[in-house]
Amino acid sequence: MPEPTSIILLPHLSSELSVHYLLFALMAVSVLLTIVSAALLRRVKRLKHRLFKRKQQVENVNGRLFEAIARHEISQELVSEAQDYLHSILNSMPSMLIGITDEGAITHWNNQAEQSTGVCSSSALGKDIHQTYPELPLSPARLREIIANGDSKSFESIQHGKGSLAAYQDIVIYPLQGEHQVNGAVIRIDDVTVRVNLENMMMQHEKMKSLGELAAGLAHELNNPLGAILQNLQTVERRLQTGLTANQQCADQVGISLGDLNHYMANRDIPLLLNHIREAGNRASQIISNMLEFSRSNELQSQSENFIDLVDATLAMASLTIKQDGELAFSDIVIHRHYPKQAIYVNCSASGIQQVLLNLFSNCSQAFADDENLPNKTPTISLTIEQRQQQMVMTVTDNGPGIEAAAIRHIFDPFFTTKSVGRGTGLGLSVSYFIITQRHNGHFHVQSEPGKGCSFEIILPL
Repeated sequence: MPEPTSIILLPHLSSELSVHYLLFALMAVSVLLTIVSAALLRRVKRLKHRLFKRKQQVENVNGRLFEAIARHEISQELVSEAQDYLHSILNSMPSMLIGITDEGAITHWNNQAEQSTGVCSSSALGKDIHQTYPELPLSPARLREIIANGDSKSFESIQHGKGSLAAYQDIVIYPLQGEHQVNGAVIRIDDVTVRVNLENMMMQHEKMKSLGELAAGLAHELNNPLGAILQNLQTVERRLQTGLTANQQCADQVGISLGDLNHYMANRDIPLLLNHIREAGNRASQIISNMLEFSRSNELQSQSENFIDLVDATLAMASLTIKQDGELAFSDIVIHRHYPKQAIYVNCSASGIQQVLLNLFSNCSQAFADDENLPNKTPTISLTIEQRQQQMVMTVTDNGPGIEAAAIRHIFDPFFTTKSVGRGTGLGLSVSYFIITQRHNGHFHVQSEPGKGCSFEIILPL
């Protein structure tokens, strides 16, 4: 019976050992898992801590980045405002401001440059300055030389155009300077046409003033010998008369007959020659008198003048003084006078009215000299003087070439002239208009058509 018992106990013991081993293994695994879990937890904790630090670092970096971006945006806005302000200043200036590189490429083109040239900024930028603005009186080589030297250069009163269309500019070139080496320059161009014209007018005024003083002095100097000539001529004629006792006594002493002497002189036209001398002397005396009247310093003083006599005196002066380069003299022009029977007295400045009339007569003479049809007609000026209620009206009409309609609108503008360079300043009619309208409270009108002559009308209050 013992064998069966042993057979039953062995399996039991083996099962208990397996359970114990299993429990031990499970405990070991549990301990191991606990250890691993603890290690993992510590690892996770360290990772979380590192992640937290990294997150804080990223947040700090992002904060600094956002601050930098904000500061950059503010800087950009300030730079943009500064650029807009600078452009506003440059575009508000009345001068042309042109920025260029050392090779002549345009980098800046302000509003005044656009208005003066008609070229917009977008079309000018990047283009060559000499192609965009060919009026610049500097060669590319000269421009590069000025930029290379680094010193500013000025050019004053540069003329563009001719005659009444002439314009003048002041040009200054400023090479760029700064901490950073930048090759280029700023060109400033100012329109000084008004200033130059005023300077020319002042010089012309001084010249005319000096000429008037010279004419007055010359007239005074000529008046004395001319008076001696006329006085001695009168004495010669008296000493040749037969009815004077002193003449007869001298003739008897030398043994000649005054009758025979006068007969000889008459046959030789000596009285006629003496009469011509007297007429020439009187004419010269009248010229000198007109010159003295014209050169008076008190030309603004007005007094009652016989206007017809004043016009005739001016015509006499014009006949001797106005001549167009040897081509046509005023004395060659036929003058038709249409005067009233009675004298017209006008309260005026004689020298001022003479200046106006001389300007008109000079313009008529120049118009005839430039008339291509002059060989086919007789140059004629018609003078009409009449009284209309309480006004004196004088009309000066010629049969010259006339004036274009475009020029009529500017005929009284200062410095406007249709004459070639050197033949007119453009001041004669503008000054005449001022004398009539401002100094005499009168009116000055003009009518003309090309090929049909010209007519000026002067109206003065009585």
